[in-house]
Amino acid sequence: MNFRIAKKSDCRDLAKVHYDCSRSQVDGFMYRLGLPFLIEYYRIFTCEKNSLIVLAEENDIVMGFHSGTMLAEEHQEALSVNKIKLGISVILSLLKDVRMMPEIIKRYRSLSNLEDDFRVKSGPRGEYWAWRPDKKNAADALKLHKIWHNMLRDLGATYVRSEVDLSNKRVVKSILLMGGIFINELVLEDGRKRAIVELKL
Repeated sequence: MNFRIAKKSDCRDLAKVHYDCSRSQVDGFMYRLGLPFLIEYYRIFTCEKNSLIVLAEENDIVMGFHSGTMLAEEHQEALSVNKIKLGISVILSLLKDVRMMPEIIKRYRSLSNLEDDFRVKSGPRGEYWAWRPDKKNAADALKLHKIWHNMLRDLGATYVRSEVDLSNKRVVKSILLMGGIFINELVLEDGRKRAIVELKL
């Protein structure tokens, strides 16, 4: 298994792994926005100056990745600047399946009605830790997780915060095993329970 920093040329592979993982997760949602959206999303993400995306590959096939950033505020700004491109990519997906529209509107309203404390707004932020569901490998998935955090520490971060849906029991268990602490917990309008967690590096 090889581990390396993801580049813009990896966007489609990152999107496909994210898509497959999101489909298999309890409360998974981003796959509903479609593969074109995820490809555009990771094209933006990999171009950010302070992003950190580490992937694992075997025989040139991406098996998993861990994404995040040293500056969450930069990531949010990049998404805001590119919201038209992201919106168009969602529309392309909706043209294929208009039944997704109610769910997308429900999620958007649920997040929009909060006082912005459902997400990490600044500083080091972990975003998505994914591994292909058809190629499960707990040992290498955990190694990827540790490599990402060690790199973040080596870059000067002393902590990292992330959002986690509490329905994702596997991720919650991993966070607790690594010494993470829950610093905020809330219930979204659509009934999902989410927490902000912090891990000292």
